[in-house]
Amino acid sequence: LGQLHQVNCASPAYIARYGMPKTLDDLDHHRIVHYVQTLGTKSPGWEYTVDGRSAFRPMKGAVTVSSAESYDAACRAGLGMIQAPVYAGLSSAIADGTLVDVMPDFRPPPMPVSLVYPNRRNLPVRVQVFMN
Repeated sequence: LGQLHQVNCASPAYIARYGMPKTLDDLDHHRIVHYVQTLGTKSPGWEYTVDGRSAFRPMKGAVTVSSAESYDAACRAGLGMIQAPVYAGLSSAIADGTLVDVMPDFRPPPMPVSLVYPNRRNLPVRVQVFMN
């Protein structure tokens, strides 16, 4: 369906404690909230784009989560930086200062957005409307 842009964020409390990172080397003195789809797997670290390609930098983290709500909450609690898709709640948190946009030159690539459904037979009307 399209691409969902991502942003790097941290809480003001995190920035006050660890400082504002500006370069990839600065990340050696910072922490991220690790996000994995399945607990027990390892996060690849900080994702960024270089020469049009995705790259990863391993980083320390205080916590690993597997849900979007926990990811956001851990960032707001100052446990580390996150890299998340831009959505209304995140945009408003940055606008009102609840979260801080960090390292805009080192953002991950946009996420593809797809619509997956089992088949067209007996598809609910609301799904058909959304697809159209």
